[in-house]
Amino acid sequence: MTYLPRAIPDRLIALSILPPPEPWQPPAPFGFGALIAEQTRPGEARFALHAHRFGAGYRPDALRERLQPLFTPDTMALAYYPVRENEPDADARRQARRMLAHVPRSGLRSKICACLPHHTFRSAGNLVGVELPGQSPTPLSRLHRITAEAQAI
Repeated sequence: MTYLPRAIPDRLIALSILPPPEPWQPPAPFGFGALIAEQTRPGEARFALHAHRFGAGYRPDALRERLQPLFTPDTMALAYYPVRENEPDADARRQARRMLAHVPRSGLRSKICACLPHHTFRSAGNLVGVELPGQSPTPLSRLHRITAEAQAI
């Protein structure tokens, strides 16, 4: 029997991740915001919002350790990667893959990355009434609004 995933999963996590710096980069803060949407009954859903912010001195593994308990085997992840203007597609895809590496694998469900330019993402935030950080936010500014980013996703 072939497993065919449903278009809309019973459990979806919308993720905004500010990944930890690479080993050769200077220490910097990192973290994530997650909006969990879970179908409870047909036509009904439950939502939960989670955020964790780590200072520059934390181990990079802490991000994955905090994300892991949010996932079940039926969880699908939808992660946002902010595409900068004039960023080549190859660079954006490479950075998005690096970010997705921090998202735990969950059963047979997939991880999807939405690579969006800032103006498109900001429009989504306006639709749901959340204030997002500016065009080129500092890591601290982005972490301050990381749950708003998860809601916009």
